[in-house]
Amino acid sequence: CVGMVCVSISGIILDQVVVDGQVVCQESLGGIGLHAVYGMALVQLTHPHIKVQLVAKVGHDFDLSLLTADGIDVTNISVIPDKVTARSSQQFANGRASHVWLTSVDEFRKVFKVQIDDLLRYNDQLLGASFHTDQSIPIAKPYLTHLRTVAKAQFIIWEPVSPSCIVANQAQLVECFPLIDVFSPNLSELRALCGQQV
Repeated sequence: CVGMVCVSISGIILDQVVVDGQVVCQESLGGIGLHAVYGMALVQLTHPHIKVQLVAKVGHDFDLSLLTADGIDVTNISVIPDKVTARSSQQFANGRASHVWLTSVDEFRKVFKVQIDDLLRYNDQLLGASFHTDQSIPIAKPYLTHLRTVAKAQFIIWEPVSPSCIVANQAQLVECFPLIDVFSPNLSELRALCGQQV
């Protein structure tokens, strides 16, 4: 499988981490797709011929060497020259965690969200794909269809976005199941999809 590619499709967010009201970290690498791509990078320890790539969009201020130093292929990360990278605050207090956007959600969706055109470069070459981006369940099918039928991904993991995990989206979700291998909501998301109290 020389030249095979594992790809994570997601956003990159620079996180401020706040614990009990105190900022303990500024601009920590965030975004669930980064967790996935670093997990994929472990494959390179025993299969160095497999490329691990991240499909994402960042601003001009993002230091791509943070990823390349860890063996992540940044070829398909788009740098937007007139924008700064999306930011948020991860806050932990009294045993609870919360997420606060510092970049407006509208700007994130308009500027930094991965689009179907960003996947067109992948054609008959994917070993695996992790899909976690701001596409909701009702509009995810074209992305997953491309990954499975055009890019020929042999293994697809779909990590849903929480706001789209609602009972009304169950039918569209079931339609997508033949296209994926793993659907990985957290417990709250799964309960919401099943109409249970979260």
